[in-house]
Amino acid sequence: MRLRRLDLTRYGRFTDNRLDFGPSTPGAPDFHIVYGLNEAGKSTSLSGFLDLLFGIEQKSRYDFLHPYSAMEVGALLEIDGAERHLIRRKQRTGSLTDGAGQGVNEALLAGALGGLSRESYRAMFSLDDETLEAGGEAILQSRGDLGELLFSASAGLAGISAALVRAQDEADAIHRKQARSTAIYALRQRIEALDTKRNEIDTAASRHNALAGELAKASESYEAVISELGGLRRRWREIEAALRALPRLRDHAALAEALETEGAAPRPPASWRDSFPKLLAESARVDAALRRIESDRARIETERAASQPEPALLSLQPRWRALEGDRARALTAEDDLPRRRRELDAAAAHLRETLALLGAPEGTAPAALVLPAPVLGSLRERIDARLALEQKLEAALGEEAEAAHRLETAETGRATGEAEGFDASALAVLDTARALARRSDAAGRLAHWRGEAAKRRQALAARLDALRPWSGEASQLRALHLPDSDRLAGWRARLGETERREAEALNRLREAETEARLSATRLGAMEKSAGAIDDAHAERLRGERDAAWAAHRGSLSEATAERFETLLKADDGLSQRRLAQARELGELRQLGAALATAETAAERWRELADEAGRDRVRIAAEIASALPSALRGEEGDGVALLSRLDAFSRRRADALDAFSALDEAETAQEEAEAEAVRLREGLCEALSALGREPAGGDLALLSDAADAVLTEATEAGARRAAATRDLEGRRLDLERRRRDAEGARRLAEEWAASWRRLLSDSGLASQFGPRFAPAKAGDELGFAALGPLVGAVREMLPVLAELPVRLRAVADLQHRVETMEENRRHFAEALDGLISASGLALDEAALAARAERLAGEIETAERRAQALRHFDGELERLSSEHADLREAQARLAAEGEAMISAFDVETLAEVGPCLEAAAERARREARLQDWERDILADLGVASLEEARAHLAEADEETLEAERGALDARLKDLEARRETLFRAKSDAADALERIGGDDAVARLMGERRVAILEMEELATRALRLRAGALIAGDALRLYRDRHRSAMMDRASQAFSTMTRGDYAGLATQAEKDRETLIGLTRAGGSRLAMDMSKGTRFQLYLALRLAGYEEFARARAPVPFLADDIMETFDEPRSEEVLRLLAALSRHGQVIYLTHHRHLCDLARTVEPSVRLHEIAN
Repeated sequence: MRLRRLDLTRYGRFTDNRLDFGPSTPGAPDFHIVYGLNEAGKSTSLSGFLDLLFGIEQKSRYDFLHPYSAMEVGALLEIDGAERHLIRRKQRTGSLTDGAGQGVNEALLAGALGGLSRESYRAMFSLDDETLEAGGEAILQSRGDLGELLFSASAGLAGISAALVRAQDEADAIHRKQARSTAIYALRQRIEALDTKRNEIDTAASRHNALAGELAKASESYEAVISELGGLRRRWREIEAALRALPRLRDHAALAEALETEGAAPRPPASWRDSFPKLLAESARVDAALRRIESDRARIETERAASQPEPALLSLQPRWRALEGDRARALTAEDDLPRRRRELDAAAAHLRETLALLGAPEGTAPAALVLPAPVLGSLRERIDARLALEQKLEAALGEEAEAAHRLETAETGRATGEAEGFDASALAVLDTARALARRSDAAGRLAHWRGEAAKRRQALAARLDALRPWSGEASQLRALHLPDSDRLAGWRARLGETERREAEALNRLREAETEARLSATRLGAMEKSAGAIDDAHAERLRGERDAAWAAHRGSLSEATAERFETLLKADDGLSQRRLAQARELGELRQLGAALATAETAAERWRELADEAGRDRVRIAAEIASALPSALRGEEGDGVALLSRLDAFSRRRADALDAFSALDEAETAQEEAEAEAVRLREGLCEALSALGREPAGGDLALLSDAADAVLTEATEAGARRAAATRDLEGRRLDLERRRRDAEGARRLAEEWAASWRRLLSDSGLASQFGPRFAPAKAGDELGFAALGPLVGAVREMLPVLAELPVRLRAVADLQHRVETMEENRRHFAEALDGLISASGLALDEAALAARAERLAGEIETAERRAQALRHFDGELERLSSEHADLREAQARLAAEGEAMISAFDVETLAEVGPCLEAAAERARREARLQDWERDILADLGVASLEEARAHLAEADEETLEAERGALDARLKDLEARRETLFRAKSDAADALERIGGDDAVARLMGERRVAILEMEELATRALRLRAGALIAGDALRLYRDRHRSAMMDRASQAFSTMTRGDYAGLATQAEKDRETLIGLTRAGGSRLAMDMSKGTRFQLYLALRLAGYEEFARARAPVPFLADDIMETFDEPRSEEVLRLLAALSRHGQVIYLTHHRHLCDLARTVEPSVRLHEIAN
């Protein structure tokens, strides 16, 4: 596919814009440069081409001028030799049409692109600064691995090494052998914890019923204690309230009686207590302020009488202010006049010196020597132009001589190169043999399979060693017969069932023994608390009584009678106790029955556990008898034997796989070695035909020797062609240098003519004499002879330019002196008139002194007038304050009179104690009300009469005694409540732990979820590890397939790009990988990852160019796009990159976008047929 024309109809900043690349010329480069300034739209054009091929993106960045619905981009494409006009619009369906608006199937472009996506096309066939930098980083990440670099350059996918490392790290985070921080290990721990918790709560139903009964009994006892506690606490609160109310009721009665005895008293407003101190303080403040005002008024009137100004001086003040400006100018002039006169004399002397420096004739007017600025500028320009012409003329003559010398040297070099030569047919044979050797990967495969065979041999030995105690050869291992999977599954099932039965029997045995111990403990406790009332004791005592009766009947003695009586009383007492404790007796019988049941169950479960253990031992023996003798080892249980068999089976499979892999490696090694021998023999014969003895038998050394011979022949031919081109170029250069020298001479003569005309037009000859003009008509000086005259004019130009400045300085100083003298005279006349009008007698002679004296007198009069106005204002302010204070004094007296009248006293000072007494009575009345409220609230009654009636029969000592008894009872009950609450809580916790609901089911569900998560993680880890292994193998395969052709092209491009600083590229084998190295001009080598940043960019570019050429040779090419990738390249390397792009354009269309004009010129130099397209800004 080829881009013939790009139509940016409505796209980005473009409207109806077109880039026409024209038709291609068969056999000629298809190289295009698109030039435009920054922001001209180069990147927009590139994005438009991609949008045409793959559709305008859903959220395009190029809708800032045209809306989405109007966006349109088109192109004229050459697909399979036919021209297709296509248009792409921004719409969901049918976005691709032809020029007539008919829909076009997307398969047309997909077929031409070979199924490439937008991302693939951008990665493989588009280069910019970002992709170059990413490629350089990929070289660092891959540590120079050849397979990764070739694949990255061909597919445009940088960072594949980092992706493989991330995949391996993620797989290790999921599972790693013997690691405890992985996700699968955490899930295993979770499953084990769930199993443990399930075993703890999975208890028998009898245990659940017993715990439920205990909980019900504990709850009933707890509620009874709570109810009793509530009643006792209510009674305690009633007693406490009565004990608080009795003393308060007595205090209330005493205080009420005291208030009634004192009788009625005045009740002043509550605000008087706060306002009275303020009233006293305010009255004192007003009296003091009135006294201060009277004193200030007398002082101000005295000072006012002493501050009377002079009226005559006050009347002169406006005239004096009007003279302030004249005064300043006159006084300044009096100070500056002597200095200004001296400056005027100095400026006039400098002007005369300037005329003398110019050599002007005596009596010449200075103004007549002033030249206009354009004339001075023309003179300077002509002088500067002469200097440049002198340099140019000298350089042209020197270059002409140098070009003649270089031509002579080139003729000598071509004669020397004619003597070199090689046999063309022998070179062709050598080139064919070398190409076969380079295309072949026999050496790499041989080294690879040798290493693989050694590694696989070691792996097989390790696998066989892991099979110990079994020993033997791989063939014996393959013939070894082991139990099949069905038999193993049967053993596992039987073992699992047996272990389950044994575990269940042991669990039930532990439960039965626990139940028996609990029953025995309860029975002993019950017997201890109830006494000896059980049936066994009653039967024993009854037997003793019957025996004593039989003995007494036989002997009828007093001793037998006493013993019978004693036993009879004991039996009767026991019967009475058993009757009285019938409930406890029933419980004893129940506990005894439970103990017997538990002991019987324990014995049965013990028999079942022993039976399951014998079955487990029998199955283990069966498994051991079926195993090979080497695997039996010490006798163990069935699970251990099965685990040993599983491990051996896995290690046996690994060993057999290693044996097959070793056989494969040895076969591949033999094939590679045979191919390498054939290639070495071909290279040796070809080198011998050219008279070069092979150095060693290594295929790589022979290939390098062939490369050296072919390179030497190529360089010799190139030197002969270069010498011919150089000779022709030297001849052309000499002719051009001669034309340049002739042009420089012509320009010098033209300058001399213009100089003579300028001197004549400027009038310098008329002012300074005939030395600035020819002696007579027709007597004209040449370019070289005008040198002294030009030097004289150059020295005069600064002086002539300074002359107008000197003239203006003299004129300005003269005007200043005259102005100062006039200002001084005018001010002196006005000052004398003011002094006469003031009536002052001033005897100062100096003008400044008289002015200063008059100014002081006027200022003194003004200050007195200001002081008089200030005193009048102060007197007015004091009068206003005096009136306000008198008014406040009257108001305060009225307020005090109201208080005096209320308390019937004589003065305001007596009001204070009366206010204190009224406040104390109010406080006691408030205390009465507080006591009354407390009593009513404590006793819960509505009035004091009810309270007195309620407490009429109450006695404090009796209440105190009852409260003490209640405190002790409450303390005992609270301890009992806490004990019962703990028992209830323990019973509830025990019942909750075993669970009466679906707790076990929930735990099993969590366990299944954890197992599913573990399965998903294991699958993910297997996929990651398998993907990393497959990707690594693919990289090695890609390296083996493409190493020869791509390496040759990349090596040549890298050498060209670095201008021979690197002679080429080579590989270095390291274990199971090959590393890319650069060969320097001096014969050294450098790893790719050790190169500088810029050189890594150029290495990646060389690999990308080689990858595109590989792609273009295998299938129909597509346009190759590069966007300003040489920002960091110097000019020589930029020139070589352009030369490589021009060569690449012979395989497919190459479009380079740039904003550097010099790259356009370099491209024309490298490839004259390059087409330049410019985007207007």
